[in-house]
Amino acid sequence: MSDRPSLDTCPCCAGDPRADEKSAGKAVWFVISCTSCPLVIEGPKGDAGAIGSTNAAFVAAAALWNRRPPQTRRHKASHVGAPAVFSLEMAARQLRDAFGGDVHLVGSALERADRRDVDVRQMLPEAAFAALFPRVTGHTWEFDTRWLLLTVSISAWLSQQTGLPIDFQFQPVGHGNKLHHGPRNPMGMRFVPAEGYSERLGMIPAAGTDPEDD
Repeated sequence: MSDRPSLDTCPCCAGDPRADEKSAGKAVWFVISCTSCPLVIEGPKGDAGAIGSTNAAFVAAAALWNRRPPQTRRHKASHVGAPAVFSLEMAARQLRDAFGGDVHLVGSALERADRRDVDVRQMLPEAAFAALFPRVTGHTWEFDTRWLLLTVSISAWLSQQTGLPIDFQFQPVGHGNKLHHGPRNPMGMRFVPAEGYSERLGMIPAAGTDPEDD
């Protein structure tokens, strides 16, 4: 019916809502249920002869459904999908191994799907940045030949590895912290299990990783 409430997603699990109606005598009820979780919202539509007069309590319940608080919305870590994000993770590991510092995904790729490019920043400690680009003074690295060659080459390599339009740059960590006040996602991190982790999970060490194999 045209006067059914307009719904977006479930406030509990962000699943798809389904609107139905049921009759009990002369009364007609609307039932809104979630296709993914047990949530159900019901509300009387009043007398069947006055179907257009929606019950106020039901309208309020539907409004709560539509205007759910932000903490119940589904949050995406980034708008870089798989498998490209996995390729980016693997490439970031190689960058960390080669140059040190931390690799971060920053910018619009963390906020929206219609981003122009994917911003990747390798933030180096001040001393490491100065050692890698010794001719840079102040904030003039964008005019330094070595910085330009590495930045353009690595951007192209990352784009080739991931199929994404990558904007890669080296930055000293102090400058990066001042510039990037929004969210950032660390990339290229390695999981190092604590001692006894595999045993607690009942995992069997991979071939060649057992100390007795040495």
